[in-house]
Amino acid sequence: MTDKKIQEVIQLAKIKGRDWTKEMVLHWSSYIQESLQFEPVTEIYGLLESVINNKQMLVFGDNDLVYGPSANTKLEEFKKKCGGKLLADLYSPYDHGYENWVDCSLKTIEKWHERNLTIHFDLTNMQDIPNILKNIGEFADTVTSHELRYIRDNWSRLKNTIRFYKYEREVEPPWKEKQYLLEIEN
Repeated sequence: MTDKKIQEVIQLAKIKGRDWTKEMVLHWSSYIQESLQFEPVTEIYGLLESVINNKQMLVFGDNDLVYGPSANTKLEEFKKKCGGKLLADLYSPYDHGYENWVDCSLKTIEKWHERNLTIHFDLTNMQDIPNILKNIGEFADTVTSHELRYIRDNWSRLKNTIRFYKYEREVEPPWKEKQYLLEIEN
């Protein structure tokens, strides 16, 4: 989107009582990218208004961690949109004396908990969560699966440290979500 078009959208937003910044327009326009080059400014405004009204803008702190399956760079993209850091951005487990990524990750969860920092766990690209929670199936032994079960097993202590997301919306932990409860019980 050109600077001129961005400014036109911001001006239209002001007329409609919205206080949008250039950064906001650029962030949310990624959701309607294919429409940006063809639509008039009023249509772009309408599309952005719809996107913004249906989503809360997530902004994570610089010291927040982002967990979840890497999913061919999708977790990296989530981090770039919302902020925070991936565990791999901080260090390699082997450089710090950890046995492996699972050991590194679980100990980092505890460090963040002790420091009252936040971990944002993206469930969007997790597959077969009911079986992961039962520690069975194809994905049961992934690092992310170990993390999720560890968090569940220590939830009473960690509940103020961890937040869960799906499609950039905060959600309940998966072991509390109705959609998984029936599958977990079977």
